[in-house]
Amino acid sequence: MQAISLNSVDAALFDLGGVVIETDFDQMFAHWATHAHHHPDAVKARFSFDAFYQQHERGEISASEYFAALRGSLHYHF
Repeated sequence: MQAISLNSVDAALFDLGGVVIETDFDQMFAHWATHAHHHPDAVKARFSFDAFYQQHERGEISASEYFAALRGSLHYHF
């Protein structure tokens, strides 16, 4: 792998979801529901952009900490 010179960098992207990459939440809920053996509407009804979501977005908690909190808020333990 070749190192990149900092002088050659024009931009750095940090916020991809919903900015650069479109997020399809209905598809996400359907995928989660398949693994949790629940209906997608049940997953959608329980999901929220809560304090844990905000903390993860700001980098204050790790992905594994957020996912643990998400499983708890969705009442899914898989």
